[in-house]
Amino acid sequence: MGSKVRRAVCRAFVVVLGLGTAGSGIARDHAERFGTGHWQVRLQRDAFTGALSCELRSTDHRMIYQPGALGFRQGHRDTLHAWYRFDGGPALRWQDRYAAVIAAGVSVEGTGLDNPTAGIVWLPAGDLTGISSVAIRSSVARRVRTFDVRGYPEMVDAARRRGCWQH
Repeated sequence: MGSKVRRAVCRAFVVVLGLGTAGSGIARDHAERFGTGHWQVRLQRDAFTGALSCELRSTDHRMIYQPGALGFRQGHRDTLHAWYRFDGGPALRWQDRYAAVIAAGVSVEGTGLDNPTAGIVWLPAGDLTGISSVAIRSSVARRVRTFDVRGYPEMVDAARRRGCWQH
């Protein structure tokens, strides 16, 4: 079969597939995105169940929100021995906030015993009120990474007004 014929067959197959599902009565999920600054919220309504799922993250994917905490991605490194500081304040051990993160119902499950944190430092949402930046050193051998968290509380509020995290 020549390449022109192969392409025509592929196009016809795609058209048939599209027509085959168009009248099937299966509604598509509805997704909406909005954001400001370096934050983005993605809302998705499941057309079948009506359930709303929400994701708040930074546009560079380095920060992600779960109700009760904000996670700071450190690559694929174990972060059990991470230290952090708010706005240039004193350095604090992340392990000291671990219990508060768990108490908030945040899932911090990692990829296994060799990386139980999945490379994410989770900090309780309440600790981040009025904070502009968070500096984190995931281990003694790693460099300090600084995260700009300005606008994060406002985006959580905006997402809640649209129905997110209303359990």
